[in-house]
Amino acid sequence: MILLVLAILIGIADNPPGIVLSYTGVCFITVAFVHHWREASAYGTLLAISVVSFPVFVLLHNIFKILIEKTGGVPVLDQLLFGFSVIFFLAAVFISPAGIVIGAIFGLYYLICNKLG
Repeated sequence: MILLVLAILIGIADNPPGIVLSYTGVCFITVAFVHHWREASAYGTLLAISVVSFPVFVLLHNIFKILIEKTGGVPVLDQLLFGFSVIFFLAAVFISPAGIVIGAIFGLYYLICNKLG
C-alpha cells in the first residue's frame, strides 16, 4: 500500500518510476491475497482468469466510453458512466497484468517444487 501512495505522490503520468511503483504495489497486494495458496493449479486458475479478464475489461471500458458519447450530455448519467469507464480501465491496466505475472511466476514455482519435492 505504501508503494501505491508513493506512486500517487510521485505521479504516474509519463513517469516510469511512478508506473513501476504502482505495478509493484498492485503485485504486492495481489500476493497478499493469494500467498496462502500452495497448489500450482490455483495459480493457473488465477493466470487464466487474468488473461480472460483483460480483454473483457478493455471491452467494458470502451463500451462505457461509447455510452458516454451516446447519452447526450445528461450530467449525472455521464459521471456515472465515466466512473465505470475509469474503473474498468484501471482494472485492465493494473489488476489483470498483476494477476498474470503472479499467476505465472508462483504457478511455475509451485509446479517445479511439487515435481522435485
